[in-house]
Amino acid sequence: MRVNAICPGGIATSIFGRGAGLDSEDALATVAVMESVLADVAPMRRAGMPIDIAECALWLAGDGSSFVNGQVIAVDGGLVTGPTYRTSRAQTESMVGLLADIGNQAK
Repeated sequence: MRVNAICPGGIATSIFGRGAGLDSEDALATVAVMESVLADVAPMRRAGMPIDIAECALWLAGDGSSFVNGQVIAVDGGLVTGPTYRTSRAQTESMVGLLADIGNQAK
């Protein structure tokens, strides 16, 4: 038996909007903004997408990882090495405040 863990970083999905209390439709409107904010913070200069997590899971499920065991795999664009702020937006705005503003604009 093998046991490994995938630890996703900031993945641009509607979960951030839902966490800020927005309904499903308004939460979907936050994905593009979160993609921009997360790309600003991640050392790889792009936001994580759900496909990044899926690709890691597929690799772990395949033969190519048959000798990998007991690993914690960070799929986070390098965030565990420390965030890089290229603009002040991600650094100065509260994430919840930013998402709430998006929800208010959508109404």
